[in-house]
Amino acid sequence: MIVRRTYSTLLSTALFGLSACGTNTPAQSNDSSLQTVAIPQTDVRDQGRFGICWAYGTTGLIESELLKSDGITVDISEEALAFEHMAEALRAQFATMTSSDLMVFTMRGELPEGWATRTTPELASMYMNSKYVQHDALALIKLRGAVPESAWSFKVRNAEEKRRLTVAVRDNLRKAWGEGHIIQNLTTEQIKDLILVGELGTAFPSRPPAYFEWQGETISSLDYVEKVLKFKPDDWEAVAIRKEADVPQFIQTVKQALALGHSVPLAFPINVDRISGDAFRADDQSKSYFWSSYGRDGGHLVLVTDFINKGGKRGAISEQELAVEVAKTADNLDAFLFKNSWGVGAKFNEAGKPVGSSEDGYYRMEMGYLQGIAKIPEATKNAWAATLAVVPRSLVEKELIAPKN
Repeated sequence: MIVRRTYSTLLSTALFGLSACGTNTPAQSNDSSLQTVAIPQTDVRDQGRFGICWAYGTTGLIESELLKSDGITVDISEEALAFEHMAEALRAQFATMTSSDLMVFTMRGELPEGWATRTTPELASMYMNSKYVQHDALALIKLRGAVPESAWSFKVRNAEEKRRLTVAVRDNLRKAWGEGHIIQNLTTEQIKDLILVGELGTAFPSRPPAYFEWQGETISSLDYVEKVLKFKPDDWEAVAIRKEADVPQFIQTVKQALALGHSVPLAFPINVDRISGDAFRADDQSKSYFWSSYGRDGGHLVLVTDFINKGGKRGAISEQELAVEVAKTADNLDAFLFKNSWGVGAKFNEAGKPVGSSEDGYYRMEMGYLQGIAKIPEATKNAWAATLAVVPRSLVEKELIAPKN
């Protein structure tokens, strides 16, 4: 059975970065030859060399849902989610730091980013104390809402700008500490004040707005999610692969979500050596899978938009044919197709490592790659070894298995 777990128990905090998104273009369904299902998608965007793939995958899901239901194209600010994440993550980090830990952090520590928040109790209680499980991006949206790019956007276009951003935040935190502030006792709101851009050379130009103008009216970030995006975070749940036996049910759950017209955010361990062209391929030469192989290059999150079975028909298929393809067992899967925030024609990922090439921004994940992930020995697993998919809660069994820590 698939084990449901929170991102915060599975995934760790890494370097903080902001993306350089592409400009919005008319919405489109992907034009790949894989068309078992045809879920409308907004354009492929580029996160640059900044690790907030989790935000891109989540906003991509929300944008796709609205486009599918109402035919409305929106462009949600990924950077706004990153700002809220950073404040939450710093607050949680500082709360457990000793003075010596803080000194090390301010001298050479790195700022949090990544897929998961080290959440504050306020945020964590939204799902950790519930029988349902969400990943942190959805919990952030539930707590803080979301804003469109037109209301708040902050772009970092290259590695040097990212470095300056990191230095600015650290310097501001160091300055506050030097002035006698007890960093460990700061609230999330106070930390937000410390990471703003201003005359003192801090990092962000402003906070994402709690209220903004939308089509001639003032709206809150929470109402934007509820009334404009019409998105309910509580309707979604994360499912996980923890062992090889989980793979068949995991695949079937993802296929069922796709068949219902829902794109699926997928987080997984990554090894760039397994990427060739536009495909994440299996390691057919090895029967052993270790941390040095899968997950060596950290983790990534993408938006799965389609699947195809072995020998499956390319191009649009009928409802009857779709039902047959969904019912086929997991070992018939050829690949998942996914929309990647590395951008159109990308040849490098956010770490600057070569990742093959994709002319349309869509990649394939072959069945063998999923099998390889599942074979990572339990003893070598850490946060980046998690494989999770976000699917409609209605597809997930009510009885949850508590994670083993």
